[in-house]
Amino acid sequence: MGIRNALINDFSPLESRKDKGNLFENFFINEMRKKNFYNRTNYNLYFWRTQQKQEVDLILEKNNTLYAFEIKWNPDKKVSVNKTFQNTYPEAICQIVNSENYFEFLM
Repeated sequence: MGIRNALINDFSPLESRKDKGNLFENFFINEMRKKNFYNRTNYNLYFWRTQQKQEVDLILEKNNTLYAFEIKWNPDKKVSVNKTFQNTYPEAICQIVNSENYFEFLM
């Protein structure tokens, strides 16, 4: 993130950034990768995207169960995990992650 900020010359506080959603998504995915590494759990981490550009931000495969995460900075934004994904993988456990609840997923 620091290299990216240097390249675009933007070290503004997160709250005033127009790209805070992208930064938060990147932060959360990297923290989940670190958690996976340090706990030596070796869960598979993916993202999901269709040819029509529908997507799920993060998929974690744990003990043959899929956990789908839709990651949004704004806790007040009404979102859900992609319906096409939910129809394709009805057994998946779907979660919404935001700036207020992300810590519970990282512990």
